[in-house]
Amino acid sequence: MEMMKKLFLPILIITFTFTFSFILNKNTYAKPVKVEEILTYKNSWQLDLGISYSNIEKSSGESQLILIPIGNNQAIPVSNYLGQQNVNQDYLVYSLNLRYGLTEKLEVFTYTNFFSNFQRITYANGERKSKEDHRFNSAGVGFSYQVLEEDKYPALLVSLSSQVANNTNFSNGYKINYFKHYKATLTSYYTVDPIVFFIQVSYTLNLKEKNKDQKIDLGERFSFSPQIYFAINPYTTINWGFSWYIQGKDKINGKYVSLTQTRTSFLFGASYEITNNLVFNLDYEYQPLSNSYQSSISTRFTYKF
Repeated sequence: MEMMKKLFLPILIITFTFTFSFILNKNTYAKPVKVEEILTYKNSWQLDLGISYSNIEKSSGESQLILIPIGNNQAIPVSNYLGQQNVNQDYLVYSLNLRYGLTEKLEVFTYTNFFSNFQRITYANGERKSKEDHRFNSAGVGFSYQVLEEDKYPALLVSLSSQVANNTNFSNGYKINYFKHYKATLTSYYTVDPIVFFIQVSYTLNLKEKNKDQKIDLGERFSFSPQIYFAINPYTTINWGFSWYIQGKDKINGKYVSLTQTRTSFLFGASYEITNNLVFNLDYEYQPLSNSYQSSISTRFTYKF
């Protein structure tokens, strides 16, 4: 947590210094904002390479669906069995997304990611341990379709995706489960150049995961995320907003271990178009909670070809 607090202010200073330097040196007439090219062009590919850092502290609890933001309004779920303990975790997630435009309104995508997890654990009996993992996390497929184009009214897109495989941490070891997480997303945006009003609503269905005698049944999740994107100049965009969600009850071996929870995260970001085909993105998210917190920063390069 202290590391993220120390990083946050320098990141903001660097971001805004970087941004306003371009105001002074570039043509300030901003081209229409495209919200990071939500759909890939027809017969074109888009490759996203990213790395995200998250610091998570949990004062108690047996299981929780940890969500690691990876930018572009996306996050990957990490299912985790904790046991009765206090845990401070540092996550590094390495992600690769590949998208292809089948038509002007339809794209398909696939993704995979890996993680490094550094844990500092304090058990109920006072025992302390440190451990780390470096593993495959998940892979999935999906598609996005533009239902309405932006005109007099906001654009509307729908996305459906499924994790084909995910590597879950049980108390008795890691186990890869298949087709256990499904996500449906509605995205809408409206441009008043140089501002884009952006809203994303998503629902995630989590099925029961097993490893021998262990069973984890994570609650479903609903999220609502409004944001504002502002084009500083033809090359630089900043964004801010929040994400609010409801997380259903979690079960371990048929026993409820958490209540239904509502949470709010605060979002900040910036993107810079290095070339016509290459964009750099920086995102920060902070989620304060009564008995835990999560701070995340992610960087991502998007290459179109």
